[in-house]
Amino acid sequence: MPALSWLPKTQLLRSKPFMVCVVLVLLGLLLVHSYRRKIVLVEWTPEYSQPRSGRHVALGNGSAFDILLTNAFDLIFNATRLYVDLENKTHEEHEAKINVTFETRQEKTRILTKNVSQEVVSKLGGLKNETSSQCTKQINVSFLKVHKAGSTTVMNIFLRFAISHNLNLVLPRNSRGYGFNYLGYGKTVSSDRIVPLPPNEHYNILCNHVVYNKGKFREILPPNTSYIGIIREPVSHFISAATYYGFYKSLSINKTQGHVMGDFLRDPSAHAISTSFVRNRMSFDFGIPESEFENETFIGNYIKELDKDYALVLIMERFPESLVLMRRKLCWSTKDILYVPLNALRRKPDFELTDEDLHRLRDWNSADFLLYDYFSIKFDQLVKQEGDDLQEEVKSFLEINKTVAEFCNGKSSEFNDSASFPASKWSAGFNVTLEECDLMTEDELPLLSNLINEAWEKYQKSQPSSPISTSHVLSSIAMQTTTAPSTK
Repeated sequence: MPALSWLPKTQLLRSKPFMVCVVLVLLGLLLVHSYRRKIVLVEWTPEYSQPRSGRHVALGNGSAFDILLTNAFDLIFNATRLYVDLENKTHEEHEAKINVTFETRQEKTRILTKNVSQEVVSKLGGLKNETSSQCTKQINVSFLKVHKAGSTTVMNIFLRFAISHNLNLVLPRNSRGYGFNYLGYGKTVSSDRIVPLPPNEHYNILCNHVVYNKGKFREILPPNTSYIGIIREPVSHFISAATYYGFYKSLSINKTQGHVMGDFLRDPSAHAISTSFVRNRMSFDFGIPESEFENETFIGNYIKELDKDYALVLIMERFPESLVLMRRKLCWSTKDILYVPLNALRRKPDFELTDEDLHRLRDWNSADFLLYDYFSIKFDQLVKQEGDDLQEEVKSFLEINKTVAEFCNGKSSEFNDSASFPASKWSAGFNVTLEECDLMTEDELPLLSNLINEAWEKYQKSQPSSPISTSHVLSSIAMQTTTAPSTK
């Protein structure tokens, strides 16, 4: 044990053992004084707590009395210093545990994320299996539908969950027209742009395209809502978005030679072209304004706030693990997270990027790289904490999901009208019907359109009698919009 002489006297004087010992010594001295020379005390040694044989201290002797006082106060200070030292050692060990930092593998976008591992551990308390008695299925969930990050497939999971559990969806007011599937086209959610609910009901699921805003989301969703997001590796995200939204095609007009994308990344400001879907779009969807795209201090602080808000951020490149972690976090069943890929880019990208292009892209889209680096580290920690059991469940889930996909696509002769799956240690048994297959494979826009119309009908039925019929209200809504195709 290290020397204790450095401990401050003020700390000793404040300790409870010191005060108790002082009181006991004073009481003892009073008793000694009262008996004067009639009493003889045996001197005790603190090392063995045994009397020293043959030595007695006569109280009438002044030097003996000094020895008694010295031994008494030595005992007091040694006891209290030991107590304080143990307290400090415990405190230092606690401090050492929480001062954990992570560094991204890319030094240019280095982020120090203090206490990330402890936050992961604290959140892991909610990652329970459906069969656990401590597990309660979460029905209030916000899923941030990030552009070109596998979010359409995840949105279908949430829509089916809402349908099967008869929950209220946050839905846009219009059921057709350009961008009707957005709760806010480049904006956050607002009550005047969503289908209202009957009295005394609340929204359960939000999963349409919209820009995240903490205050606005909490005005609409219940306090116990779980927030789920999704991100994608920034380079593949940029290539996918540039191809899907026609950005590369627009750049290529009137250019028959040269490296088109390389020319653009060399000087983006020299090109008169919209970059809304290709520049830091993931960060924008999570609520980082365009005006702060180059402010790394703001971005770093904002990402840490997102970490507090979001229970889980999925990683598209690790989709099966992401879904299983989500299932555990929300205490859902395996059936709840089944999927068939939707709106995936199946053709080869129109262009490739050189090493120089990648370097410039990292600078130009630095917010997305910071966002991805942070939450990919967090995701790794979550996976590590779940251990081998997570990988076992992922393997089981992939086998089940493959069987379901074959059944839904008519490629399985093993089942007829439904496919049955036994219970596991992670989830109860379940059946998948052909009707559920239809929902699983239905395109986003027609499914949304039907759900919006049904939500309006439900709302109208809850209102007092009116000469205006429900069908008239719905037709009026439809006439307010155009018939142009919607964006995804």
